[in-house]
Amino acid sequence: LVRFRVTDGGKCHIGHGIVIERFSEITASGGVIEIGDKSFIGQGSVIVARAKISIGDNCLIAENVTIRDQNHRVGLGGLVRNSGFDVGEIEIGDNVWIGAKACILAGVQIGEGSVVGAGSVVTKSLPARVVAGGNPARVLREI
Repeated sequence: LVRFRVTDGGKCHIGHGIVIERFSEITASGGVIEIGDKSFIGQGSVIVARAKISIGDNCLIAENVTIRDQNHRVGLGGLVRNSGFDVGEIEIGDNVWIGAKACILAGVQIGEGSVVGAGSVVTKSLPARVVAGGNPARVLREI
C-alpha cells in the first residue's frame, strides 16, 4: 500500500519505470512533486511538498527516508501547529543514492551522482559526485 495525497492545488508528476515500495507516503500539499524516470523509493519513505521537490532520473532512495520541503515556524508564541511553515525547494539530481533513514530538509540541493549515507540529516546543499554523511551531513569524500 502506497499513499498518495494531492491537496490544496498540489501537483505530482511521476516518470516511467518508477518503483515505490509499500508503506511509503507521497504528499503534494499545495506543492509540486516531480520524480524522474527509473527511480526507486524504498519502503516507508515519506515525501511531502508545500513548495517543490524534484527527484531526478535513476535515483535510489532507501527505506524510511524523509524528504520535506517545509519546517514548522517556532518561537512565535502560541501553538506550533498554528504557526505556519518556512518552505524551500528541494532538488535531487540524477543518479543520487540516499541511504536508509536519511532526512533531507527544506532548501537543499543534492548534486548529480552523489551518495548520502544512512541516517544522515542533510541541512545544506551537496555538490555533485560526493559521499556525504552525518548529522548534520558533511562531505566525506569525492567520487
